[in-house]
Amino acid sequence: MNEKRLEILLLSKNENESVVFEEASEIINAVFEVKDEGINNFKQTDYFFICEENGNNFLVNINKSTYKDKIILFVSLYTEHQMEATPFYDLKILLKDSLRSLADKIYWIYDEQNEKQSQELYQIINKAENSFRVLIINYMTSKYGLDWWDQIPKQVRKEDRQAGYLSSLTDFKDINLDMYFLDITDLTRLLESEYKFDVNFTVDFKTRHEFPTDKEIVRKSLRKELKQLIEDQFDYVLKDEKGFWKHELAVFFNNAQEFKEKWDRLSNDRNHIAHNKIIDMNMYEIMKRNGLYVIEELQKAISKVNQSEVSQEEINFLNFVTEETKRNDIEGQGVGILANSQIEQIFSEFIVDSILSPADDMIYFCEALKSSYTAQDIDLVAEERLIEITGFNDEAFIVSINEFIPDDDEGAESRLTLTMKNDSDSKKFVITYRNSTVELNEDGMYRLETEGELDTYDLEKDVDSEQGVDNEILFQLQQFINEQPSNRALEKLEED
Repeated sequence: MNEKRLEILLLSKNENESVVFEEASEIINAVFEVKDEGINNFKQTDYFFICEENGNNFLVNINKSTYKDKIILFVSLYTEHQMEATPFYDLKILLKDSLRSLADKIYWIYDEQNEKQSQELYQIINKAENSFRVLIINYMTSKYGLDWWDQIPKQVRKEDRQAGYLSSLTDFKDINLDMYFLDITDLTRLLESEYKFDVNFTVDFKTRHEFPTDKEIVRKSLRKELKQLIEDQFDYVLKDEKGFWKHELAVFFNNAQEFKEKWDRLSNDRNHIAHNKIIDMNMYEIMKRNGLYVIEELQKAISKVNQSEVSQEEINFLNFVTEETKRNDIEGQGVGILANSQIEQIFSEFIVDSILSPADDMIYFCEALKSSYTAQDIDLVAEERLIEITGFNDEAFIVSINEFIPDDDEGAESRLTLTMKNDSDSKKFVITYRNSTVELNEDGMYRLETEGELDTYDLEKDVDSEQGVDNEILFQLQQFINEQPSNRALEKLEED
C-alpha cells in the first residue's frame, strides 16, 4: 500500500487552467520514467503518474482547484516502501525543481523525511544541552560545594520561570531542577557574559615639549610621542579578566575554541528545530555533525572535571560570585554596596549641590571680582580646580580636588580630599563615604546591615549654622567676597 511521503502546494495565476495537466504531464514524462498516467475522478481534478527512478517505484498525484484568479495544485508523492535517505531527498528536490515552472509560489506542506530528520536532530540537541548541564553541575559542585546554586545571582537563576514549571510536574517535584530553569541560550549567556571584566591598561607620560594649537600638527606630534613611548620600556597594570568559560571550563576541552564555536552554532540552530522549520540535507548534515561532536567533547570534559582540583583562581572566582550575590540580594533594601562609579557620583553630587551651586550665586552678585571660574563638568580623578576667582586687589581664592581614592569593597571607606587656598592661607578637607555592609540571614539570603553614608564633618565642624552657610569653603568664600568693594563703592571709584 502506497503511503504519502511528501506534499507541496503550487500556486499560480489562472491564465490557462485547461492545459495545466498537459504541461505537468510533459514535464514529468521528460524527467521521470512514467509507466502509467491518467485522471483519478470524473471531475477531472486529480491526475496521477506511476513512475520509476533509479529502481524505485513511486506515485505522483496532482490535485487541481481554483480560487478567484489563482490555480492551486497539491502535488503528493507516494511510495510503498521507505526509500533510502539520499535517493528520496534527490527525488523530492528533482520533483520540486521540475514543477517549478508551473508555479509563482511553492509551499512545503508535508515532508516525512524532514519530520524524521528534525526528530533525530532534536534528540541530539537535547542530549547535548543536558550534557552541558551535567558538566556545570559536576564542576560547580566539586569546586564550590552543594550550595553553589545559591551563590549565583538571581537574574541568572531565572527564578521567575520556576512556579509555572513546578506546578505542571507531578512525580518530579522532589528532585533538584535548578539547572532546568535555564534553556540553551541561558547556558550560553551564563558562560559568556555574567562574570567578565574588561582588560585594559593606562600609561601616564609627559611630552618633552608643548603641543602647538594646529590640529594636524598636534596629531603628527602625538603619533611621534606614542611611537617613542611604545619603543621605550614602560610599566603598565593589567586588570583581571574573569570569564566563566575562559577561566573555568575551557581548560577541560582539548580544543576549547572549536568546541565553543560548534556549541554557539548548535545553540543558534536549535531554534530552527524547535520552531519546526524546513531544513535541507546540507543543514541536517552540519547540525548532526556539530551535535555529535559537542556531545562527545562534553563527555570527555565531564570525565576531566571529576579528576580536577580546586585552584586559587577558582576560589577567587567564587568570592566574586558571592559579592555579586550580595549586591543582587540587597537590591531594593536601601543604598546597597556601591561600585566605584556610583561612589564617584555621590561625591560629585555633593560638590555640585553643597559647594558649586551656592558659590555661583555668591560670585554672580559680586561685580568687583576681576575674574571668576566654577567647574561645570566634574572629574574627581583629574584633580581639577573647582573654583578659582581673583579679587579686586589681585588676591586669589582657589578650591581644587587634591586626591580621590574610591573603594567599592563592602564596608570600605572612600576618600575625597579638597584643598582651599585663600590668598596665602591653605587648608585641606577630607570627605569620606563608608560603603554598606550586609549579613546572611537564616533563609540564606543577604540583607542590609549598615547603609552607606557620606561623612562631611571635616568640612562642616568649624562652621556655625547661624553664619548662614553649611561648610568652611562657603564661609571662607563669603568672607572673601565681603572684603571686596561694594557695587556702590565701585561706581564711586569710577566717578573719581
